Amino acid sequence: MARLRQLAGRPRCIYAKNPLAEVIAAVKFPPELRIEEQLPIEFQGKVKTDFPLLELKSVVSLLGATVSGESAGANRPLALSKNFDFVSEDKTRRVSVAADLFALTTTTYTRWEDFLSRFDHVFASFSSVYNPQLFSRLGLRYRDIIDRAAIGISEATPWDRLINADLLKPFTLFSEGLADNPHYTAAINLEVDEAALTIAFGFVQGAVDKKVAFLIDTDCYVDPARLRTGAEVRSTLEVLHKYTSLAFGSAITDELHAALQPTEP
Repeated sequence: MARLRQLAGRPRCIYAKNPLAEVIAAVKFPPELRIEEQLPIEFQGKVKTDFPLLELKSVVSLLGATVSGESAGANRPLALSKNFDFVSEDKTRRVSVAADLFALTTTTYTRWEDFLSRFDHVFASFSSVYNPQLFSRLGLRYRDIIDRAAIGISEATPWDRLINADLLKPFTLFSEGLADNPHYTAAINLEVDEAALTIAFGFVQGAVDKKVAFLIDTDCYVDPARLRTGAEVRSTLEVLHKYTSLAFGSAITDELHAALQPTEP
């Protein structure tokens, strides 16, 4: 938290060497039975220019609480829910719709204004069809992968020169070399003034040379939320974006910040 406060006054930047692997904005609401009972034909008509592909998924879940003494799932009915993914032609963006969920996902994030504008557009289309009256959870998730080869940093560079040493402390309990096991992960939960943060982090396999990289997975959310309009959703997303940016800045060192080549928005 101390470093969060320290970075609060740092001007916003855009990284030329963007480490983002995925960004998701997701809204939850009380179940809309029309999405379960009817095909989203009208919504598809509104978004198919940008999202012409359709993927239909069925999700199985258990109904009812487990009775004391019975094994999980024993004699419990199954519920089958539908998830519709409307996907861009290049498969880098998708809009996910379920009975209680709307989400926009991209793997080609460039800048916040572009992502928010696209979210506004497809969310307005969704709201015009289904007119949800209450939004109970709003989340913004950034998955950054620090791959030294992709950034142009020598693999001999110690991780504690790139990642906040406080994040790395749990891993030093089990390993003398911070890069010798790509399966170490951890997570922290934070309460901030207007939202909550879950930051998962740890070593993963890099995309460039399959060597060890470092994942910073930041989920900033309001739950429970009591948002009722698209304008309230948009303004809350702006708040969540502020905290996700601060969280990432707090997780990396000034050396890595410079190596990512920050530029003005």
